[in-house]
Amino acid sequence: WALLVAIRHEHTDVVDVLLPFANVAAHSGQALFIAVQIGCLDIVRQLLPVSDPRAHESECLRMAAQSNHFDLVRLLLPLSEPTARHSEALQWACFYRNDILMDLLWAVSDPQDALCDMQTHPRRRGPQCCLLERRILQHCVGSHLGGAVLDAERREKRM
Repeated sequence: WALLVAIRHEHTDVVDVLLPFANVAAHSGQALFIAVQIGCLDIVRQLLPVSDPRAHESECLRMAAQSNHFDLVRLLLPLSEPTARHSEALQWACFYRNDILMDLLWAVSDPQDALCDMQTHPRRRGPQCCLLERRILQHCVGSHLGGAVLDAERREKRM
């Protein structure tokens, strides 16, 4: 537990000392999750060699996206499963209208599955769904469906 306290207080030097003696795997990804939750990139880097970012359906990637933390998402993405829980990381990027995160997650996620799931969550419905819908239309058919894209934009403005 000393390791978890050091992580919560962002003491990278203490984490360095304790890490060789800690059984990080026994805590089921809790150490990495806490580091991601507080947004401490240095400690996340320290923990990655002894942690599994895919644990709990890649919850660390989802937390990084939910926290709108680009550098953490970029670090965790190659080690995670971005399609977990209906591409929830992409959903959070969309929810916060973070185009940079959306661009990063787009190719490795399932945008249509993400949109369907967003439409079932009252907290995530609304203009963000229209934003994702517009991106899907633009991606699938490019400029050939300019009218449909405009319709999606109109719905977004009304919400």
